[in-house]
Amino acid sequence: MLDFEDKGKMKFCFKAFVKDAESLNEAIEKGMKFDYLSILFDDPTNIPLELVIARLQPTNTILMKEIKDINDVEDAIVSLGVMEVGADGIIFSPTSHEVYDSFIKELDELIAAHVCIQVGTITRSKPIGMGYRGCIDLAAIFNPDEGILVGSTSQGGLLCCPEVFHLPYMELRPFRVNAGGIHSYVFHVDHTDYLSELKAGSSVMVVNAAGKVKKYPVGRIKTEIRPLRLIEAAFEGGEIVNVILQDDWHVRIYSDKVTPLNITELKPGDKVLGYVTEPGRHVGIKVDEHIIEK
Repeated sequence: MLDFEDKGKMKFCFKAFVKDAESLNEAIEKGMKFDYLSILFDDPTNIPLELVIARLQPTNTILMKEIKDINDVEDAIVSLGVMEVGADGIIFSPTSHEVYDSFIKELDELIAAHVCIQVGTITRSKPIGMGYRGCIDLAAIFNPDEGILVGSTSQGGLLCCPEVFHLPYMELRPFRVNAGGIHSYVFHVDHTDYLSELKAGSSVMVVNAAGKVKKYPVGRIKTEIRPLRLIEAAFEGGEIVNVILQDDWHVRIYSDKVTPLNITELKPGDKVLGYVTEPGRHVGIKVDEHIIEK
């Protein structure tokens, strides 16, 4: 057995294989005495990993999960986000360029999970008639400072509120954002989707008022004909962003104070939260070209 008092500045790792509850408890008890704990799980469930994360939280032990299948990119990425904390690191050794590239792409999205939220000023808000609008229902529950960035052009969008705030005539739906006209762009860190393209199983970027990003799966897109309203906002750099939303009091966007603004009560001068980027998209991906969108 190692003499921990004499280990000095050296770092030690306890390596464990977990196949049942007994080996799991043994791995945790022994692992927390080391600088690192590396675990390979026999079963595909993430429950044992969640238990390890919870038990190690009060300690300084760094948790590394070994990925059993060298082609399982999903397991590698999920392991870094379990319980919104994830393992501190993973041991993943893909042997094909395709798997490696896929992992790096997913990892980049996870790491670069931040966008710059800015304050814009409402310049125009008016009804424009009937049209198709879509609600985005996620397999997630929004926090009261989170929303989805939606806009009519690739120049940017406004931060649309989920249904987490009081509504007098209906129950709250904390998984839903009434996201507006189906032509709209729904913004991600590195690309956009048309709202009309989203479906069950798609992923959507959820962003809070500070610009912190999460990614959640779509459970349903609900599309119906409704009266629509055009909302336009100007940003500090001169950019003009607009969004077309269902023209109803219960549909909201975020103010600069991170409070819900009912869109039927918007007036010029109101301050709102949004996102501005360079225009120009081809199949949702940024391209360098001259483009004018109105």
